Amino acid sequence: MTSAPQKKYWTVEEYFAFDAEQEARWEYDHGEVFMMAGATREHTRISGNTYFAFRLHFRERDCEVYSSEMRVRVYASDRYTYPDIVAVCGEQDYDETTHTLNNPLVVIEVSSPSTELYDRTRKLFQYQRCPSLQEYVLIAQREPRIESYTRQPNGSWVHRWVEGLASSLLLESIGCALLLSDVYRNVTFEPSSDDVPGA
Repeated sequence: MTSAPQKKYWTVEEYFAFDAEQEARWEYDHGEVFMMAGATREHTRISGNTYFAFRLHFRERDCEVYSSEMRVRVYASDRYTYPDIVAVCGEQDYDETTHTLNNPLVVIEVSSPSTELYDRTRKLFQYQRCPSLQEYVLIAQREPRIESYTRQPNGSWVHRWVEGLASSLLLESIGCALLLSDVYRNVTFEPSSDDVPGA
């Protein structure tokens, strides 16, 4: 992610005004703004496949799924993101003025080698502070692997993961089983440096 050079500290109002004028998507984190990196072809395929799976699952339910164009308020007014996929059920707390969803139920990020550490550390901690969020899902880009962090009734979080195209992961909050064969349909996996002899 690239930091905007114009200011050292941004108010939320300044961020909203700036983001509205940009073609690229920018996220806000405690006074700083960051431009989201462009997506690779495989990232786009994984996101599209996952979005389609959610659309099919929600056909007869009072739920909605959005792609990366939907801005989400993570908590208070300190953090705003554009997840790859976000799902919400029931009444949507949507701010028409700022075009922001305030009550995400499930957030999915497709991790790349450059974002994976951030997705599973700082961003994970921030999403876990979002009162409405029940599941945070990480989809790997370079191998068939999906992880989920699920909120428990006592407030703790359970971490689960599956790997391999024959596997599936149940998202408990919406009763949806993500089939890895569907998520990774038409995706080509590039070998990592660990797979290349002499690398």
